[in-house]
Amino acid sequence: MSLGDRIRTLRLSQNLTLQKLSEKIDISVSFLSDIEHNRSKPSLARLKEIAGGLNTCVSYLLDEENWINPNSVQNHCHLSNILYNNDLVSDEISQKIIAELLSVKFWPESEKLDLLNFIQSKNKQLLKK
Repeated sequence: MSLGDRIRTLRLSQNLTLQKLSEKIDISVSFLSDIEHNRSKPSLARLKEIAGGLNTCVSYLLDEENWINPNSVQNHCHLSNILYNNDLVSDEISQKIIAELLSVKFWPESEKLDLLNFIQSKNKQLLKK
């Protein structure tokens, strides 16, 4: 699936017209249409705006291997950002565990998120002691 296809699929899954999304992110309808039809390639800055307008992250739009369906977008982006969230895990071992966890391709995103929430709660308990 191409970048344009992923953008269009996500937009449609959120019941957004080209017009609504273009207004939301201040991009012309024609340029957005060209991106969706793979006639134009957005700059990184524009791709960030499109991702924000679709409530997703750039890595999700660019990652073909992990593209499953529009319903897993939130979990995927949440998981992708975990490694950079020092409030969740601050020790090196937890960081390595999470990196390994994120690399598992065939494990459901919701189960990964459940495990990450468990790790977070255990870390918080340890910090209180």
